[in-house]
Amino acid sequence: MIPSAVPNEQKPPAANAMNEEVKLLLEVGAEGGSLAIHGKWGLAGGRKYRFGLVDGTLEMLGEEERGPTIGRHSGWLDSWDAAIEAMSVYPWPS
Repeated sequence: MIPSAVPNEQKPPAANAMNEEVKLLLEVGAEGGSLAIHGKWGLAGGRKYRFGLVDGTLEMLGEEERGPTIGRHSGWLDSWDAAIEAMSVYPWPS
């Protein structure tokens, strides 16, 4: 099941131009990697979301086949739905 609503509706924390707090909102992990959505309150009070992927399976291979951890993120998105859409390009088990 893919979440369709923004989790934990709350009032925004006080904006601080020097330090916007980024929080982990959703993470799906498995051996070797994870898919995650992080969120923050923008300086103007709006929410921002970022989808991220970490895949470390290449580090589990033998020494000659080993490779670096792969990491990607979407950049900051303006809506929860956009973050879920970015995450949805990776297949979910049925």
